[in-house]
Amino acid sequence: MLAMLLGAGVWVLVRPTQYSATSQVLVTPAPYYDPTYLGLAGVVRDTPGDPFRAVETAATVLDSPSAAAATAQRLGPGWTAGRVRASITVVPVGGTNVLAIQSDAAQAGLATRLANEFATAALDDRRRVLAAQALALVSLLRETPKVDATRIARLRAVSGGIDPTFSLLHPATGLGSASALGLRQVLIIALFAGLILGTGLALLSDGALRRNPRVPEDLGGSNVARLPSLPAGIPDGRRRRDDSPQP
Repeated sequence: MLAMLLGAGVWVLVRPTQYSATSQVLVTPAPYYDPTYLGLAGVVRDTPGDPFRAVETAATVLDSPSAAAATAQRLGPGWTAGRVRASITVVPVGGTNVLAIQSDAAQAGLATRLANEFATAALDDRRRVLAAQALALVSLLRETPKVDATRIARLRAVSGGIDPTFSLLHPATGLGSASALGLRQVLIIALFAGLILGTGLALLSDGALRRNPRVPEDLGGSNVARLPSLPAGIPDGRRRRDDSPQP
């Protein structure tokens, strides 16, 4: 336990400080039975049986490799799509239609920029893809015998850059907050870890000693009285008779 506490204290002193920031995106799922956006990939639809499933699907859609690549390009040299995805987490805010884009960085201010750049890049990438799909869908609908003017008008709005599912709710602000555990939390965790580890080693050591018992020298291990053995030449039958109790 003392070793764990000492190691944890040293680690707290030498560890780098991590900062975190969060931007929020609002999710507006399309009604399940509304055919307006049928044919547009990426438009999240409502799920009547599980209202929170749509938000979970939206988190997966927003956290895309193309958004990470666009964010890395915005941040400049030294950034890659893999590094961005390792620093970003997109999670639903419990019980709401809001997605939290959480970022982690080693510098104050960088976490805020990272969260905002990813949110902007992800939304821009979606608007660009949906605009191309909506424009192609409008061209197909105009050739049908019965033209749905309302649907075409909404699709034209999408082709103009309006995302029917996602919109930026709150950008990240400030320089970001320190996200690492404090000294007290680290020491408590180290204390319990040392207790568990020490108990386990003690049990293993006790079990090993029980399987291999030894008589210590200071308890008379070298002076233990030994019973005399019978001569080797005596037959087995006589050994049994001689070994039987005598009256």
